[in-house]
Amino acid sequence: MSGSCHTACVLAEEYGAKVWVADNHRISVTLMESVFDAKCLASQGRTAKEIKECHRRG
Repeated sequence: MSGSCHTACVLAEEYGAKVWVADNHRISVTLMESVFDAKCLASQGRTAKEIKECHRRG
């Protein structure tokens, strides 16, 4: 999984601030919760960078 995350980070760099990768060390069902959390934060007007920081702390 760490290789996949690294690849995603490298690819995200090509898109500047449009794509952010948050590695919160979760997989499977708990990863789905992270996606729902991120969607909720985005609907509250949070930026991708802010959402990433929230997931690092969580």
